[in-house]
Amino acid sequence: MNDGIESFFIGCLSDPANLQLPDPSLAQFYHDLSHRVYWLDSDITDEDKLFVKRLIDWNMEDVGVPSEERKPVYLMIDTPGGDLYVMLSIIDAIRASQTPVIGIVPGTAYSAGFYILLACDKRLGFKHSAFMVHKGSGTLGEADQAAAAEAMKQWQMQVNILRDFMVERTGMPLKEVNKALRTDTYYNAEKALEKGVLTGIISSMGEIVDDMV
Repeated sequence: MNDGIESFFIGCLSDPANLQLPDPSLAQFYHDLSHRVYWLDSDITDEDKLFVKRLIDWNMEDVGVPSEERKPVYLMIDTPGGDLYVMLSIIDAIRASQTPVIGIVPGTAYSAGFYILLACDKRLGFKHSAFMVHKGSGTLGEADQAAAAEAMKQWQMQVNILRDFMVERTGMPLKEVNKALRTDTYYNAEKALEKGVLTGIISSMGEIVDDMV
């Protein structure tokens, strides 16, 4: 093989950008956005505040359209959890959104993902989706006694907010929710539906895909 041609092909293999094709994950991301589909499919971090920005944009697009006539946003949740304050930001944005947000769990909605799911207007899972709730944990770092006490006070306040939120959104009794928050409590899809975590279980892709197009 000609040395120049060989170098070209080696360069293409070592650097996919030389193929002049879009990055597959980036192409998929923009494809999903065009259908109002957004994935939370890793640890929830500051980067996921992008969803809040997108949700604001979609509400701006829908100004003047009644809520019931707006194309919903589909939030795909498959996460082990993550940052408390990013979670609260996402929850607040969903609750304030006049454009409906449908939460769909193709895998796991654990910890922060569990609470974000509860904020959605409709909450759907697949047969083997899994759910976990707990009161979470925090770190005090090198805080002095006064700062540590204030941090614990703030953490407990957030725990109480999430406890009450779970009662409100599921209809579960406060006593049952308190018991669930004492440890890691897991639900399968059927149990999540029974407890009001889910509003439905998906048995056919047509139930969601037809409306996404």
